[in-house]
Amino acid sequence: MSQVGEKSSAPGPQGPVRGKFRILISDRNYNVREFLKREMTEEGYQVETARSTPDILSRIGLRGDPVDLVVLDPELPDQGDIPLLHRLRSKNPYIPIVLHGFQNPLPEQAHQHWVAFVEKSGSNMHALKKRIRKLLATCYPERFRQQCQKQKEEDSNR
Repeated sequence: MSQVGEKSSAPGPQGPVRGKFRILISDRNYNVREFLKREMTEEGYQVETARSTPDILSRIGLRGDPVDLVVLDPELPDQGDIPLLHRLRSKNPYIPIVLHGFQNPLPEQAHQHWVAFVEKSGSNMHALKKRIRKLLATCYPERFRQQCQKQKEEDSNR
């Protein structure tokens, strides 16, 4: 049996183990979305972007190629942050979410290993990357370990 959040071949919310991690980046600002997409692609992730709440919700819970993690701007203009988190949880209760904004919208007790906050600033990219890696390692431990091993092998063959 896999740990909570771990991808497995069992039916249910987990689905099968796949290759690269897929991240959905949502931000109200096109330039921020594209900057984060470029940075995360360079880290080796498959990245999609979303500019609105309906766009995000349409991509969560897809059976064929699901998203593994969401980077969410809590100040999207078409939906408040807390209701959107509840809607995301109803579609996929296991998906890790990084809130990337200017202020933390959640009370401290609301944070858990599935939700994290990183302050949005130009000098905080390292913190965002670190938090994403930590969430992926926590929520998908076996797959994360396999990806790290594969990357080491590719690096040693260069």
